[in-house]
Amino acid sequence: TTDNINLNNNIYFDAKKNYSFNSMILNFNQQGNPNFKRFQALENLTLKLPGNFTFSNNYNFNLTRQELNKTNQQSIQSSLAHQLYLSLNSRLFFDYNVTNHSAYKENVSKTGIGLQYVKKIPTRGQFTLSYTYYRGHQKMNSDPTSLLIRNENYVLSDGELTLLKKPYVTIGSALVKDATGTITYQINLDYILIDRNPYLEIRIVPGGLIPNNSTIYIDYTATQPGTYKYDSDNHIFATNVLLFNRKLEVYYKMSTQDY
Repeated sequence: TTDNINLNNNIYFDAKKNYSFNSMILNFNQQGNPNFKRFQALENLTLKLPGNFTFSNNYNFNLTRQELNKTNQQSIQSSLAHQLYLSLNSRLFFDYNVTNHSAYKENVSKTGIGLQYVKKIPTRGQFTLSYTYYRGHQKMNSDPTSLLIRNENYVLSDGELTLLKKPYVTIGSALVKDATGTITYQINLDYILIDRNPYLEIRIVPGGLIPNNSTIYIDYTATQPGTYKYDSDNHIFATNVLLFNRKLEVYYKMSTQDY
């Protein structure tokens, strides 16, 4: 039995809707197997500035309870983006996340820059070129233990590298669902999992049931290695060509992470 209560608000501060505030508050209560409760608040402030600049700020509060643990998570994402004509998008971004779990405490931050060039080509096609660099910091205080992660949300997009947040994931334990939790996606048909030791990458399969830029929820089991701290430099490069109204895709992706 599940009870799902949502409160959504959209507020505009000017007639042209250049300055907006969006709020989403969710309370989810599942009774059965397993018992699971989640209270979540997602707040977004977007400012469309002169010169084709957009300043976006997001705050996310997430409190979950299940049989063996409790998680309190807060995150902030801030970005300044610029659109040059219709083809080139550039952005500066900063992300900060703090998690207090029954078994661990984690701090993660990212600061970086991203570029994306998109151009229409003959045969009703599209050419895309993207590059992202960010400096990451992660600090974990924990004893070695096995963690059961439920309903961890991600947004999957073509051309972007998506890694599961916890390292040392048991691949066979991953269960991927849609945002409502009613549809279970199939591995190798709707998505694929790629070992990027110690992390696991999830990627959309073209033609599968997962839409581009959609939110999914993942359950999985991960081995928590204990207390550690590190900084990392991350480079992500991707290019692809879509032909014949997205019926054929040729792509290349490369990522490096130095600690």
